[in-house]
Amino acid sequence: MSKHRREQALKNLCWIRKLPADDLYIVEEVAFLDAALEEQAAVVGEGFWKPFQAVGKNRKIQWRILMGFLLFMWQNGSGINAINYYVSISKESSLLLCCPSYLWDFSECSGGTQGRCQDARHRSLA
Repeated sequence: MSKHRREQALKNLCWIRKLPADDLYIVEEVAFLDAALEEQAAVVGEGFWKPFQAVGKNRKIQWRILMGFLLFMWQNGSGINAINYYVSISKESSLLLCCPSYLWDFSECSGGTQGRCQDARHRSLA
């Protein structure tokens, strides 16, 4: 609808919803879409670059984008992706992070076997 292809958009919406074009639900949804597009055109403007220009003028949105970027950088810098990757490799190692150390029972350890969390001992590890 934003590309001024209203008939094709209406046809696709009817196909997705499996309803005729004159159904109340379709008419209402198209009215909401038209209102949203008119509001966006009035506030931001039409075109590909207009939303980017609007971000450049609004400090609140710039702050939100900066915070999202910094959170992304902090997450990657903290190594959480590495922890999530390597813990899921084996079921034994994922047990290390899910159970606190005071729940571990090493009395069953013999040779090369690992201790298991008391809560998970009786459950299947499959």
